[in-house]
Amino acid sequence: MRRILLTLATLCSMLVAIPATQAHAAATISEVTGVHQLVNAQYNDCLTVVGGSSVNSNPIWHHPCDQSPLAWTQWIIDYEATVTFCFASQGNTCVDRRTRNIYRLRSNHTGKCIEPHNGATNSGARIDQYDCRMDTYRQSWIIVEAQGGGYFFYNAKVYDEAHKERGIDAAPYEQDRQVRIWTANQTPPQIWYLR
Repeated sequence: MRRILLTLATLCSMLVAIPATQAHAAATISEVTGVHQLVNAQYNDCLTVVGGSSVNSNPIWHHPCDQSPLAWTQWIIDYEATVTFCFASQGNTCVDRRTRNIYRLRSNHTGKCIEPHNGATNSGARIDQYDCRMDTYRQSWIIVEAQGGGYFFYNAKVYDEAHKERGIDAAPYEQDRQVRIWTANQTPPQIWYLR
């Protein structure tokens, strides 16, 4: 009996030592790269370049897919790199390293990339388009599968600097259809289907 209790105690201590895992798997590169419409699970709207404008800082919104020209609602998802982030540290020691694939979302119409406005990392920052550049994570996105289908798009700059998962979120219609980054909550406004 004592041997069984010691074995159970050992197993329990091992379970406590196992680090928590993410509830969702990272998307595979072949699943997500290419030209897609991103359709929101809550509203069934497409991620859209407002007015099809190619101006820097032009906002991105969610809009009915059939009410905009197709090119305004198409996005090229390019694989950039596999990166190891330090998600948490104690003093000068990284205690939580996470390796993720990062991607760039580029408008098929304007050729511009999406990013949080002015590189903001706060929850609620709007998303707009800007000339694509490789010198920053602000235009890089971590794509993670949602349970039941679809994907979450987490901004890599927020992930790297604020150590938070903040993803592309569709604001309610009464607010303005603006898309923004929002702290991950795994709700339908943050889930996007590739079509």
